Amino acid sequence: MGKDISGVGIDPNITGRNRDLLGVFSHPARVKRIFVRDLTDQSKGNAIGIGLADLTTQRLVDKIDTAVTYKNCITGISLEKGAIPMHFANDREAIEVALGSIGLIPSRTSKIVRIKNTLQLEIVGVSESYMEELHPRNDVEILKGPEPWHSTAMITFCPYNLASPNFYNHSKCFLEAAGSTTHRSTFGDICRSGF
Repeated sequence: MGKDISGVGIDPNITGRNRDLLGVFSHPARVKRIFVRDLTDQSKGNAIGIGLADLTTQRLVDKIDTAVTYKNCITGISLEKGAIPMHFANDREAIEVALGSIGLIPSRTSKIVRIKNTLQLEIVGVSESYMEELHPRNDVEILKGPEPWHSTAMITFCPYNLASPNFYNHSKCFLEAAGSTTHRSTFGDICRSGF
């Protein structure tokens, strides 16, 4: 997330999540959990929009310049967007909490979308449960097939690299549904979208 990504750090037109005095707007996305991994260097500590996430990392929290963030939130009459969510030592802990906090949805049917950020949506990683929805679409190119997600071995995901489309190289997780903390799903195709 970051000011160079969206004026509010995370584009609510993509996530469907908005918190401010104007209320909630109608949006087709039904995102249950948003995990934000990091704050861009270009944001210079301004973490406006972090209040739109459910979970983040200590790494991101350590980068927050509260004076700058609060000033931006106050000026934008949107104090809610400066609220710091639950934060964890590493990506794995945050993802396990996210997956375990949605309800009684079997891990095999968990719907997870992983993107670099809300500005760059050309390549996304999706859980296998999306395959039935994606295969018939002609505006999506499948770049890579399913592969196991070895969450027990992963503490922090690798940084995103557009040149090498790999599910593990994306930087945010939008969690639409979840399984238990022992989630051992197989992730579906890496897709290039015509959005």
